[in-house]
Amino acid sequence: MAPNKDVYKEVAKYSIKAGAEPRPWEGERTRDVVSTIAREVGSKEWRFEDYEDYINWWRRFKETINSGLGLTH
Repeated sequence: MAPNKDVYKEVAKYSIKAGAEPRPWEGERTRDVVSTIAREVGSKEWRFEDYEDYINWWRRFKETINSGLGLTH
């Protein structure tokens, strides 16, 4: 069964309402693993060299997801 965008949108709206939105990954190891995988598969958008670069990426990522779902807050 493929994910349904409308269902995900409702989950995201509830998460916002409940104050339980996804947060940036706190662990350096997690950020490093994601960045390493991105490098290995040739994705430039998912690479981050330092924490500030990562936080900027996270903001853009979250804005893109929210925009795609038509969510603003």
